[in-house]
Amino acid sequence: MRRIALLGLVLIGVGSQATFAMGQTQAVPPTDSTPAAPSTLAPPAVPPKPRGPIRISGGVLQVNRVSFVAPEYPADAKVAKLSGQVVLHVVISKTGSVERAQVVSSTNSIFDQAAMDAVQQWTYRPYRLNGDPIEVDSTVTINFQLRPPTNSESPPGQ
Repeated sequence: MRRIALLGLVLIGVGSQATFAMGQTQAVPPTDSTPAAPSTLAPPAVPPKPRGPIRISGGVLQVNRVSFVAPEYPADAKVAKLSGQVVLHVVISKTGSVERAQVVSSTNSIFDQAAMDAVQQWTYRPYRLNGDPIEVDSTVTINFQLRPPTNSESPPGQ
């Protein structure tokens, strides 16, 4: 009799889409064959336009440079045979001109003004985001290094 009752429970469980395990019954949700309702979610919003400059890498900045003016080596640094490096934070306008240049770090402040004067004369292809011109900011590194004179610059007789 017990076998029949147990068999009946198993058959009832299978017929009603229930599972029978370890003496507990867990209902299985019925499958719904009706098509899903169309989504009522709104289409994704267009991201807002950025406010202020967008950060780009120095490598990307360098590739888009149109004109370059080499910094003048400060006379006092030449006499003292100094070399150094200046890192500038720059903001490029929507038209491609350098809008701002600010010293971030410098090995010797004697080079700072020469680096800023040169970089402010550089121009770039305007950067675009989704077809619209945008301001960008990045860093520029200027290395000041004295080079040995070439044969044409060496004093006579040497």
